Amino acid sequence: KLAKRIHYSKSLRVALEEICNNMEVKYKTIKHPVATRWNTHTVMLQSMIALCGPLATLADDHKGLTKLSAEEWKVLVGLEDVLRPFLILTKRFEDKSRPLLHEFIPALDIATRNLEKVIQMAAHLPVIHMAAARGLVVVDKYYAKTDDSLMYRLAMSEFLSYPFVVNNNKIISYASET
Repeated sequence: KLAKRIHYSKSLRVALEEICNNMEVKYKTIKHPVATRWNTHTVMLQSMIALCGPLATLADDHKGLTKLSAEEWKVLVGLEDVLRPFLILTKRFEDKSRPLLHEFIPALDIATRNLEKVIQMAAHLPVIHMAAARGLVVVDKYYAKTDDSLMYRLAMSEFLSYPFVVNNNKIISYASET
């Protein structure tokens, strides 16, 4: 609600910009969630986290605004940690009409590792650990989609039909003599 309220209020935006100038923080527009856009919540969280101090001052100066507690800021930072890998993945592939499997699968591996790191971080609240676990479920769903892909099945069946030798830490493939 806070992001939406500031986004649509010119007087609050002007006040926030003035506070940013006084605190010597680079002013950025607070993004608000848009239902039709991917990663909209990640972008909103990043814009709010960047202006944490000025937003607290703005809430102190305007009685109608809700001031977020330290615990709530901790939740926002943790959620941004969970959502960031998905934003990176989306940006990586948004210019391509069809991401290729050899690019997409390693990207999913990176997202998986990042989410696993969030789960293992003791500093995060339990709700953040649960959000990261839910993110892993989403990544697994996309892994399952690659398993169902005809191109993946063809590539794997072709790859597995060739024996290979490891020589000096390099994989050397060769066709079987059958």
